[in-house]
Amino acid sequence: MYRKTGSGGWIGLADVTLTRYTDAAVTVGTTYTYTVKAYNDDAWSSFDPKGVSATARAVFGAPVLKGAAAGTNGITVGWNAVSGATKYRVYRKTGSGGWTGLAEVTGTNYSDTAVAEGTTYTYTVRAYSSGAWSSFDAKGVSATARAVFGAPVLKGAAAGTNGITVTWNAVSGATTYRVYRKTDSGSWTGLAEVTGTSFLDTAVAEGTVCTYTVRAFDGSAWSSFDAKGVSATAQAVFGAPVLKGASAGANGITVTWNAVSGATTYRVYRKTGTGGWTGLKDVTGTSYTDAAVTAGTAYTYTVKAYNGTSWSGFDTKGVTATAQAVFSAPVLTEISGKTSYIRIAWSAVAGATKYRVYRKTGSEGWIGLEDVTDTVYADYGPFTVGTTYTYTVRAYNGASWSGFDASGLSYTIPAPVTSDS
Repeated sequence: MYRKTGSGGWIGLADVTLTRYTDAAVTVGTTYTYTVKAYNDDAWSSFDPKGVSATARAVFGAPVLKGAAAGTNGITVGWNAVSGATKYRVYRKTGSGGWTGLAEVTGTNYSDTAVAEGTTYTYTVRAYSSGAWSSFDAKGVSATARAVFGAPVLKGAAAGTNGITVTWNAVSGATTYRVYRKTDSGSWTGLAEVTGTSFLDTAVAEGTVCTYTVRAFDGSAWSSFDAKGVSATAQAVFGAPVLKGASAGANGITVTWNAVSGATTYRVYRKTGTGGWTGLKDVTGTSYTDAAVTAGTAYTYTVKAYNGTSWSGFDTKGVTATAQAVFSAPVLTEISGKTSYIRIAWSAVAGATKYRVYRKTGSEGWIGLEDVTDTVYADYGPFTVGTTYTYTVRAYNGASWSGFDASGLSYTIPAPVTSDS
């Protein structure tokens, strides 16, 4: 192999046995011309005096290998980034065998999980940029594989009205599992870390095919994973109620949430600190006031919905509020009346500056009548004979209104008393 620049003479570069040669000793921007002579064990041939020419580009160097480390999830090889590289190809060999390509990656490390315990593997890497692959470190870096911390064996994925449940077999030594999901040809996205061997994914869209896989963690390393995964098509999900918030007031803490389509009942749960959830009450509305609270204590609430068949999931984070001193509802003590009036009385509430009296008939809603400062009120109607009127009272302390006795006290208007003339 010969080379020259410009009108200079030919300079011998190297003798080779192949039909190609890479000249790495070039200067960027310089045009070099090459020609070749052949040798047949007796004499050299002539050569093409015109040759072929090319202008040298910046030399794209081989990645500098940092090392290979064996762990419970395989062998990880790392290297320094190469300026301009858009991807890297990792190669492996055992003993005196040839290099085998393993994978192409964009980062600067790769974990090889397909290894056999006790076998020594050697790795090298080439970089790619602008249509060309770099050279590589022919010596490579080596490590001997340890016992691999195996991927969880997936049992399946099942779609239901509360989402998709993925299950797997326990891995010996595992302390945690990380669940991943992908759709179509997308990439894996981490969903949650759990200690059990199942996970319910409620954040799914009806008709979407979701594929799941799981990795195990033993306190020091993550296992490999089943790249195929398990799949299920999401049904219409009976979703967890979306919590709107929790607010503390003088009558307790009120938690609110958005309605869930199809829900007939909601169950409210409460916890304090790191304790477990305790069911408080089943309600049909989208709010609940917890009056059984202690001033200064922080309470966290969550809600599950019921559609007549199954319970939804729930927001595990919940919403939190710190209880104020509770401003009690007035205690109703007496109701009496005649054809022309109804009188109601109640006990005074500490701190109250006024009271609001409410009335209703039958299944109608409460109607506010009047604000008073006394603990007795007379309602002069007008009334209808034979109709039952129900009353209740709320107290006000200058900042907020108390709760009220939802049952109230009732009085039925009697017929007028007539006398013989």
